[in-house]
Amino acid sequence: MNYKSKNLYPLFYFFSLIALVGLTACDVEEDAGTNEAEVSEEEAAEAIQLVITPKTNGMVEATIEATVLISLSYSVYEGYAYACNTAYSDSRSVSYEGVNGSYEGEYNWDWLLNCVGAQPESFRVDLDGNLDYTTTRMNSQDAMQAELLVDDLEASSPNFTVNQRYIRSGRQVSKVRDERTFTSTITVVTSELIISKETQLITSGMAEVTLEGKSSTGNSFTYSGILVFNGDQTATLTMAGGNTYTFDW
Repeated sequence: MNYKSKNLYPLFYFFSLIALVGLTACDVEEDAGTNEAEVSEEEAAEAIQLVITPKTNGMVEATIEATVLISLSYSVYEGYAYACNTAYSDSRSVSYEGVNGSYEGEYNWDWLLNCVGAQPESFRVDLDGNLDYTTTRMNSQDAMQAELLVDDLEASSPNFTVNQRYIRSGRQVSKVRDERTFTSTITVVTSELIISKETQLITSGMAEVTLEGKSSTGNSFTYSGILVFNGDQTATLTMAGGNTYTFDW
């Protein structure tokens, strides 16, 4: 009996193609799942805003308190009450509860009046502690560190100039959209932040902001942006991707 050889290549190719499509589909599904688990820019911007605003005892509040600390020590007749180049320290507990949120924390203050001779040049404040907040959109438990340097201490200057590095590290739980949980370290570096001595409000200035975090699934992510203080108790955050978020306090 004679057997004729059949060409099996088309059949092999057909099944190989099906397998390839199946594997590709699985990869797409896995990638989609990974993307769903990532923290969105909107959620990152929300976390950044809540680190800045005084509504959660954020960076703005720390800046104002530092300038108040130096202002209250000044006398027209005697100058600053703090001795030059002498370290001072204090500890504080803060808490607030309102309709739209609350915060609670404890932190240490260390400060020093830098002088050249007997002439005050700048005022340094270091902060270290813990701050937790709850809002309608997000909860967070944070460790906080900050280094502030206040310039333009002379009485003839109408404003203080503040440069600082403010860091909050913690765990955030979003209450909107997918309600994701993530950990993050948010670093805020201000440049020439101007504080009115009369009103004790921020009138202008900028800050570079970076958020480095990890989602609940273990995926790392980074967001960055530029924060501009508008002078009317609002600030505009422009993310690296170009989207802007304006918030008030």
